[in-house]
Amino acid sequence: MSSLRVILDHGVGAAEGLALDDALVQCAVDEPVLRCYTYRNHTVLVGRHQRAAAEVDLVTVERLGLDLGRRPTGGGTILMGDAQLGVALALPERRATPREVLTAFARLLIGALETIGLRATLEGKNDLLVDGRKIAGLGMYRPARGGTLCHASILADLDHRLLLEVLRPPAAKLADKRAKLLARSVVTVSELRGEAWCGADLVTVVADAVAMGLGRSRWVQSAPRAEELMLARDLEISTYADRDWIHGSSAHEPSATRVTLRTAIGTVELHLDVRGGVVSSVQVSGDFLEVDARLITLTRALRFEPADPSYLADRACDVLGHLAPPRRITEAFHASLSPLAAPHRLGSCLLPERRHS
Repeated sequence: MSSLRVILDHGVGAAEGLALDDALVQCAVDEPVLRCYTYRNHTVLVGRHQRAAAEVDLVTVERLGLDLGRRPTGGGTILMGDAQLGVALALPERRATPREVLTAFARLLIGALETIGLRATLEGKNDLLVDGRKIAGLGMYRPARGGTLCHASILADLDHRLLLEVLRPPAAKLADKRAKLLARSVVTVSELRGEAWCGADLVTVVADAVAMGLGRSRWVQSAPRAEELMLARDLEISTYADRDWIHGSSAHEPSATRVTLRTAIGTVELHLDVRGGVVSSVQVSGDFLEVDARLITLTRALRFEPADPSYLADRACDVLGHLAPPRRITEAFHASLSPLAAPHRLGSCLLPERRHS
């Protein structure tokens, strides 16, 4: 059996770290590559389909000198540093469906956690839970050039206070409630093991399990190759350090109102610009892993239609089908188009979404 190539990095910045992950998958022609790394203390990463200004308190991020980036993978906002392990698995093939890829990736990480006595399960669309509390989040990305990138963040430990401070709305407004909610929702390796762990402590655990799960006899530490570094530098400049990419300003224009839908593929947020009683533009964001074709169809179905909540809800129900109950869709449109409503969801993937009956 051949060996698994593993790249180890510690204390990386947001743009450089994300760019190298992207470069690895684009250069992965005939063999998988695993990268295990920690980010610089501290780094805030929003999901690919989120809007930074809506999810993160940008003033606090700047005041504290935190790094800010946008992942190529979907999901919610996360806080990274030396207490979390970032895992990137670059696969050359892309024949499997997204769900099949995430399930297989989850098995590898579940196997890793089992070796240190933690029994995790894959729940929802992309969460690893131990006793009902989240210990890791998964994501995936498929660049146009081919291949599949699997992302994960594993909580060796977590600064709860800092996470709540950087999320919107400001934690001071709901500090006690949100702190208790976060404590019930997440768990760390340190808490479960009863001793201090950091991201670097999980490297061997993860690399051993991934190598075994992929049928490799062992893993070998490797430096990035010249072509990977060259592409990573280009991607860092053109994409991951670019302000438009980070903040999403090129993809999401200011909206008059936002409709938040809890669907089978995750939270979907429709940003509607209403002018003269007509929906003039529709943009989509959220914590879903990949853009479902029905979301593209929905933006077209709502644009240039009367801004009547009942009418728009009916259009949305026709397009979304079984992705969300019709009553929930109708309630969301009526709430968001009311001038008295100002709905906002908690933007971190570590905080559970509100449930509607």
